[in-house]
Amino acid sequence: MTCVECGGEMEHRHVTTEEPLGGVRLRMENLPAWVCTRCGRREVSGPVLVALEALADALAAEAQLGGLARAPQSIRLATR
Repeated sequence: MTCVECGGEMEHRHVTTEEPLGGVRLRMENLPAWVCTRCGRREVSGPVLVALEALADALAAEAQLGGLARAPQSIRLATR
């Protein structure tokens, strides 16, 4: 697989990242991703992205219902 940013080689790895998602900061550990060996760009596959979007939608819905007011500001998601 080739990086769309720099043309470098992409490797499949498991990474840790933190992203704002659904009103909270989500820490994702062991997230399967493609990582460029040259520039470090990260991409996740379609099925992983679909699962993350579903999680974001659920968190946003919970926040609208007021359920996240008592929740921690970050949620740790271990994917493996």
